Amino acid sequence: MTFARPDWLWLLVPAALCLGFAWVASRRRRVMVAGWPALAAKPGRRALKSACFICAVVLLALAGAGPRLGTENPDVPAKTPPRLRLMVVLDCSRSMLARDVPPDRLGAAKRLVLDVLSRLPGLDVGLVGFAGRAWLACPPTPDRAGLALFLDGLTPEVAPLGGTDPATGLEAAGLALAGVRPAAVLLVTDGQATVATAGPARPNLPPGVPVYAVAVGSDQAAQVPGPGGEPLRNAAGAPVAAGVDYPALAALAEATGGAAYRLAPDAPWPAAAIAAALAEGTASSDTSPAPATADDDGALFLILAVALLLADLALPPGRKLAGL
Repeated sequence: MTFARPDWLWLLVPAALCLGFAWVASRRRRVMVAGWPALAAKPGRRALKSACFICAVVLLALAGAGPRLGTENPDVPAKTPPRLRLMVVLDCSRSMLARDVPPDRLGAAKRLVLDVLSRLPGLDVGLVGFAGRAWLACPPTPDRAGLALFLDGLTPEVAPLGGTDPATGLEAAGLALAGVRPAAVLLVTDGQATVATAGPARPNLPPGVPVYAVAVGSDQAAQVPGPGGEPLRNAAGAPVAAGVDYPALAALAEATGGAAYRLAPDAPWPAAAIAAALAEGTASSDTSPAPATADDDGALFLILAVALLLADLALPPGRKLAGL
């Protein structure tokens, strides 16, 4: 037998004192009965009352100490780590249609997301799309088939506002992750913000939520195609080229405790590394104590103690001499 609160065993001291008093009283009664036989009670009655009271005190002390009668409880399953909630934040701006990563940046990013999720079957995953503004494309769900449909539907045409503002995507992901732990964000973008934002550049995310950023695109700026496939041109008539801001994404990931990766023709496919980092983050986030190896049986001891006290009260006291 083990105890959850062994420091409460000091309550056994009053039980020992009661046992000592009972022994002293028994000796005194034997001396008195030898001189006055009329004081004698039925054999064993006083001993039974004393035993009920002392045993009740002992059981109350043990109940307070949290007794565990077994070493383990096979009926209680081992505690499993909490399910990680992952928010995928995908850049759907027109710069993601640049073809420096085949078939284009957006197509390669979607293929990467599906590959990462196929390596992590135990996650609840949500989806946020962003361009100049962000929107929740799919709330967190374990349904990968449904998520793949929403992922396939993310294009520049469905974006409510043109441009690129990763901060709005991170803010939408933070709202979806409010109060949830463990949680993480997978940000997939070329990293070049074209929308000015007021206030600090720090991502609006709950504390303890790491960002794993993927910079999509090669080192050289690539031409952005227009709606008809022709090169997109700015107001001056010059072709628009989109680069990749990997240093900014790396700084963002480092500030949140995540990591940065590249999705480019000259870089290794990062799906395995991203999945391993997310799996490691899930395992390290479970810092709660291990479950008790056995149930606390204090309630059983308490019930027995109450029963013995009731028995002590129910037993009649010994015979008294009239007039005393």
